[in-house]
Amino acid sequence: KKIIGVDNNNYKLSLAKKLGCKFLINNSNKNYKKKIFNIFKQQADFCLEFAGYAKTIMDAFDMIKDESGTLFFASHPATKENIVINPFELIKGKKIFGCWGGFSKPDKDIKNISKIIRDDHKKFFEKYSKIYELDETEKALIDLSKGRILRPILKLV
Repeated sequence: KKIIGVDNNNYKLSLAKKLGCKFLINNSNKNYKKKIFNIFKQQADFCLEFAGYAKTIMDAFDMIKDESGTLFFASHPATKENIVINPFELIKGKKIFGCWGGFSKPDKDIKNISKIIRDDHKKFFEKYSKIYELDETEKALIDLSKGRILRPILKLV
């Protein structure tokens, strides 16, 4: 019932709000974990982590409940980054799961994914993505870094 969106990009946080997140926290603030604990009054039942950093995976693991908390991360930290977990946390019942590539099977899924984009989410896609000409690559990267869009698409033809 209490869904918290956490990101360092205010544009993405506003999108999370539009998609139903009741609580939004900018994690560029060093006290963001404290703010999350204040909302839950205790640890979370479930946490999804998509940032792609070992630190955010470890932070997310700290935020889930003993005995029943579950962390699912679908991100890919840099090869040299490692997560460090106290084994006692696992003994207490915390669970952690990860996936490679979001469990997708592109050769089978691409047809379904393209249908979803084409039929059901075309307006969403058009609103939060933008197509750039190849010579606009720098502008596309600037727009992405400033949070103006979620996904730039380069037109190669």
